[in-house]
Amino acid sequence: MSTHEKTNKLLVSFALEELSEAEANQVRTHLSQCEMCRREYNRLKTLLDNTEHVGQLTTDENIYESAQQEVFETVKNYQPKPNLSVPYFGRRLLWRTIMKSRITKLATAAAVLMIVSIGVFTSKPVYGLTDTIEAMEKIHFIHVFKYAEEGRINDEKWIEIDSNGYQARFRQESNNILIIDDTDKVIVYRKDKNTVILYDVNQKHYQWIANLGKLFRTLAGKGEKGSIEIERNVSFENMPAHRIHLTEWNMNVYIDPSTKLPIAIGPYIVNYENPPADIFAFDIPDGVLVLDKRPGANSIEDPDWMKDDELANRDFKKARQALAEGEYSEAVELFMRVVAIQPMRNWAVFWLGKAQHYLHQDKAAIEAFSDVISMFQKFGIETPYAHLARGLAYAFEGLYEEAKKDLTIALPVMIQALRNPKIAKDFDYADDPLYRDRNARQREMIENVCVMNMIHRLRQITSQKMGEDLSPDSKVPEEVIAAWENWYHTSGEIQVDFDYQPDLYIPEVPASEKDLCDRAVKFLLQGEGDISLLFSEAKQVQLKDYSVWSALGLGLYKEGMYVEALEAFQYAEQLEEKQDPEHIYGPITWQGHVLDLLGRREEAIERYESALKRYSRSSMYVEYGNFGIKIDDKWIQKRLEEPFDRN
Repeated sequence: MSTHEKTNKLLVSFALEELSEAEANQVRTHLSQCEMCRREYNRLKTLLDNTEHVGQLTTDENIYESAQQEVFETVKNYQPKPNLSVPYFGRRLLWRTIMKSRITKLATAAAVLMIVSIGVFTSKPVYGLTDTIEAMEKIHFIHVFKYAEEGRINDEKWIEIDSNGYQARFRQESNNILIIDDTDKVIVYRKDKNTVILYDVNQKHYQWIANLGKLFRTLAGKGEKGSIEIERNVSFENMPAHRIHLTEWNMNVYIDPSTKLPIAIGPYIVNYENPPADIFAFDIPDGVLVLDKRPGANSIEDPDWMKDDELANRDFKKARQALAEGEYSEAVELFMRVVAIQPMRNWAVFWLGKAQHYLHQDKAAIEAFSDVISMFQKFGIETPYAHLARGLAYAFEGLYEEAKKDLTIALPVMIQALRNPKIAKDFDYADDPLYRDRNARQREMIENVCVMNMIHRLRQITSQKMGEDLSPDSKVPEEVIAAWENWYHTSGEIQVDFDYQPDLYIPEVPASEKDLCDRAVKFLLQGEGDISLLFSEAKQVQLKDYSVWSALGLGLYKEGMYVEALEAFQYAEQLEEKQDPEHIYGPITWQGHVLDLLGRREEAIERYESALKRYSRSSMYVEYGNFGIKIDDKWIQKRLEEPFDRN
């Protein structure tokens, strides 16, 4: 029997402080090293701690037996288990361990049941995600700030929230930069450059979190499956709290149990007081250079530092392409130029390390990966994908102890990703520098094989063989995932296979789809080709990319083929619902346009109303430059008031 199994059998007795000192020390040692057992112990201990307020315990067998299921449900729901199958620490073992203990344990378990399941001894409701979203509906302002290591505030934000829960106005002051986004214009004051830059809100948009509305929907329990984990009744800065882990961002949110509001999100402290009256106002200081980038403004030449940033952006794109094509020396040169101008551009630093690793320059790669890890640790964020990369670089450099430390950090996250693919997103992004350029169809294909790709990574750092015959065309069998989980809990030994190169599947769009996409874009931009033929071919191959269907719809609209355009935009809506739901109001609005042109006004109004419901400020707008159309909430509202026409 392994140490892990022995410890699991002792957890109940350890929680009740009934072990000998020697046994207790063994358990403590194991818990300090095993996160999974530590979580199980914390859940059990929290439940058992409730018995402190019980004056008289019962050992009534009827209560005990009838409540058995509820006890397990309570233990399970205290914090959702990481999706790990642990056969030897399942219900039977836990129940058998309790039943074999003294009558004190029996009484305690029964008392726990009555406290947390029947509610005899407490009337406190269990915290739920909807509590937070209901509390957030009453909030109008959010004040967030982050401390530097020396204790001063180095990043402060004020955010006004609109009636729909989305950001309205925004102000951020961080080191040498002040940003104000007041829904009319955007002001960026670079104090270090003595420059103020003015943008139209349609040119730039600043938010604290890339999609604040999506975060709130996630907190409300409306996010995708696997996007959150909850741990109730913990502490934050010595205060009671509930912890919500946002899987997609690898970030913790701490909830105040009394107000149900977030008190910390990632490294930021969160308050909700009203701001000073002029917090979103800004007077341009005397003597600064003013660059007005808004349409119609008088333009002046950009300063050298802005030209350098633009050059870095172009080099970054070239470097990602070079890395993807295996041109590692070129990628290193380009990424180094980017990092020299933008040293905090984390993906440039990371992919620089990747290219160096592929060139067997592992000392340099280790330095790059370490820089990425440090960048995020300052914000309280762990980067398992960077620990994986650095661990492999250490291993190939012959520094096995350092490698083991890093890979041990990455391993449990990689195991959890087998059942929660959202966790694998950063790993996939790290291994595919062109991910951000891929269309929706390609990204969907990558997501479908992300579990298989994670198994390939696991095989490289463990030398295990489970899943060696996997095909990207089939789903990973349950027995393969269970085998990996069982191995992790019974052994979990890091052993890098230096001869194994992970055969990561990074799919390309089928040639027929890629050809259709290229031809549709060429038709839109240059008028070349037969759009009706393209439309027929797209239906014949059952095109799966919403963006190509949108392009086809626009091409058909351009040619006045409104019935066919309506059908194309309907296909785009169906696919976009899954692939990019945040911008689905675009094809829905276009359906309204062509219905108006077909004289079907009532149907058009229904489409506009649907589009308005699906619109979110966080997505700003969808622009169709070739037609001079920018779809946002104002555009959709106008279409409800007057029909669309092409004049």
